[in-house]
Amino acid sequence: MKTQLKGVAVHTHLQHGVSKGHLPPNKFVVAAVTGALLATSLFTAPLASATVKNATLPPTCRPAQLRPSMSPPRGTYSAVAGFKATLWFQNTGATCTLIVDNVPIQGVSGPSNTPVGVGSVSGAVQYTPIVLANGDRAYASVSIGSISTEAFKKLVREHGSSCDPKYADGIEVESNPAVRDDSWPSHYFALPEQVPICTKDYFNVASGVIQKLLTPAQARQVAYEQAANELQDYLNYWHLVGPSTASKLFLVPSQRDGTVKLASGKVLSYHPYSWKSQSDFTLLMSLDLHFDGWHGAWNVGKNDRFVTFTRASHGQPLMALHTGP
Repeated sequence: MKTQLKGVAVHTHLQHGVSKGHLPPNKFVVAAVTGALLATSLFTAPLASATVKNATLPPTCRPAQLRPSMSPPRGTYSAVAGFKATLWFQNTGATCTLIVDNVPIQGVSGPSNTPVGVGSVSGAVQYTPIVLANGDRAYASVSIGSISTEAFKKLVREHGSSCDPKYADGIEVESNPAVRDDSWPSHYFALPEQVPICTKDYFNVASGVIQKLLTPAQARQVAYEQAANELQDYLNYWHLVGPSTASKLFLVPSQRDGTVKLASGKVLSYHPYSWKSQSDFTLLMSLDLHFDGWHGAWNVGKNDRFVTFTRASHGQPLMALHTGP
């Protein structure tokens, strides 16, 4: 399996067993309920040649400077799709550092906001903090999975278990459990109607990892950096597991082979060449390669290649390497 890039939202809060003390052993946690809120990295692992710099981050964001909102204002709900919304936090103060985690969500009911069922899971992965300038926004998805689908009802029948739902009329955004005093603010949002939340055997409240809203130029730069990481991953795999296995994981089918053995490889630099979309762009990349024996069309030492990164909808990214554009 590919290693996951730290700092990117890879969280499947749907796991069997105990979760951060919320559920006792042998409770079932059901993917059918939440509808797979999964944020995955397109590319993985830092550059082998990269060095860690001791950069000084701005002060940590304070709750009072982050203005919360939700879109749509009350979310959307249907018996088939469940509840879905996006939480937003806008920095109204000085530039600050936001500690990244899943945003904890708790269903609540009544004038006293009494908790209903089990809240969303948080704190399972450590992420890289993000910096928010004045006016910048961060966001996270939130959902309450439907318990009315046939898939969920079948799961309940097969396990002989029970959701035992109770109804919530709002959700409470809770502060980051790791840094309660330096976090996004706690806030109440009303739901569009009463929404069933499981209180037994299952949980169906889910939230995503908080992320910074990027400008198109920023998003493109992130894609370039992640693409360089993806190519370094390929070189690492090529060396460790051999050309055949590595090429099947990373390259387009027409470039998969198992002949040249790599002793070591590093991505030295990259330059943008063409951009069609986040899922289709080309970089001119410089590599430092050394081989065990025969090296085919590659040079020993520096190699320049035009590398096109493509990704089908919801699929793995694949690379095509060429000597010319």
